[in-house]
Amino acid sequence: MVRVSKEHALTQFGLSPREAKVYLAALLTGTATANSIARQAKVERTTTYDVLKSLTDKGIAARTTRNGKNCFEVIQPKKLISILEERKRFLSDVLPELELLSKVNLEKPKVKLFEGKEGIKSMFYDIYDLGLDFDVYANSALISFLRFDFDKFVQLRTKKEIFVRVIHEKSKETFELIKKDKKELRDTRFIDDFHLPAATLIYGNKVAIVTFSQIEPVGIVIDNKDTADAQRVVFEKLWSIAKKK
Repeated sequence: MVRVSKEHALTQFGLSPREAKVYLAALLTGTATANSIARQAKVERTTTYDVLKSLTDKGIAARTTRNGKNCFEVIQPKKLISILEERKRFLSDVLPELELLSKVNLEKPKVKLFEGKEGIKSMFYDIYDLGLDFDVYANSALISFLRFDFDKFVQLRTKKEIFVRVIHEKSKETFELIKKDKKELRDTRFIDDFHLPAATLIYGNKVAIVTFSQIEPVGIVIDNKDTADAQRVVFEKLWSIAKKK
């Protein structure tokens, strides 16, 4: 077993190297002047005085008077353990709040950009891989843009028994889509004059927003629970006013 020096143990407790040195010197001198402790510690008096003040602020030393002189004394080593226990108790009391702060940092939104048709396809497969039911509000461009890939994704989604609720505009493409709702595990509703420049998909803790420009389609996925929950509130409001064909 490696033997730990007294100074090292005290620095692990939280003292600086000089504080550890002065503390050990003050243990040897007992109640003594700053000059006496400085000589024992082999540290300059002014430095020792500053260190003793620091130890006093930490509750490890105390100022007293003996024979009309200002003196210092430090607490016994066993009391250092009591200080550690008290610190542990204080930390335990606020630990739940500290963990919440940590989660806030961990849950900062993560954003990914998907460009081009292949990028959009990989974004859709992220939905498939997650395997959770999801919600969509979009125009018919979602269907016509992906074409064969859209049908392939629907087949994979159905095979994995992933259910989807969809809010669409009324169009020839969406009217054809609704005929296969039951078979393809989908519930489709419509809103009159519902013309959107993009599609929004809400799945798990993610929100995907896709624009279908034929020049350069772009998809953005935001991975953040609060954002997903906010979009679900919007979707449920729209769902409540949407109607079957």
